[in-house]
Amino acid sequence: MRKIKLEPYSIYSEKIPKSFDGCKIAFLTDLHNNLYGEKNQYLIEKINSMNPDYIMITGDMIVGSKDCDTKVAMELLERLAKEWKVFYSLGNHEQKIQQYPETRDTVYHSYFAHLKELGIIVLDNQTFELKRGNESIFITGLTIDFFYYGKIWKRLHMNQAYLEKQIGKKKKDKYQILLAHNPAYFDCYADWGADLTLSGHVHGGIMILPKLGGVIAPSYQLFPTYDFGLFEKGEHKMVLSRGLGTHTIHLRIHNRPELSCITLKTK
Repeated sequence: MRKIKLEPYSIYSEKIPKSFDGCKIAFLTDLHNNLYGEKNQYLIEKINSMNPDYIMITGDMIVGSKDCDTKVAMELLERLAKEWKVFYSLGNHEQKIQQYPETRDTVYHSYFAHLKELGIIVLDNQTFELKRGNESIFITGLTIDFFYYGKIWKRLHMNQAYLEKQIGKKKKDKYQILLAHNPAYFDCYADWGADLTLSGHVHGGIMILPKLGGVIAPSYQLFPTYDFGLFEKGEHKMVLSRGLGTHTIHLRIHNRPELSCITLKTK
């Protein structure tokens, strides 16, 4: 069993309300049905050690296949939902089981129906206003069309009109968190107005080389600009997690699985 690395991020902004100052978010992504101890007990213990206020997930908790099994992800999510408010946006693997006729009307619908029964806030191109007292921030989950996950030689450019079509315009004067599985479009997310974007998908570039970073993205881009860590565009920030799991090719070199601990700080 590989050891999970707890990665701390402190995010400062004048727009973060005082009631959210010090708020801790446990950020999970790309579990892909991997197990850390029985029923992911080790992962649960790592989350508990953070003492988070909220859990945020940017998808790919499962492996999107025609014989998709959601048991591992569901057992973890059931435990998380008992203790915390959980926000969940879709990754490309959740979208895969929505597209396959073999899983669309069975696995996909039953999986997300159960998540909602658990009280998990599923954000499929939707926005949630998270309140503390008289103050609030907004959390939006972005689902993009599948062709935006294409290989580097045929991937499309994303523009503001497309983002606004998917999730509407950003709420003015409110701190905005965007759960967006694919980090490749961070510039577009920032231009839309996301103050903090949480992303995954890249798995840290599979192999991490000193000074060079992650080696390859799922799009087959070598040494991708966005591999892992904290990225900034002006006042806009993105936390890109290395993720928790692998699929198909079970390989991570110099690339420990990540659980992100994000602390919001008022400037």
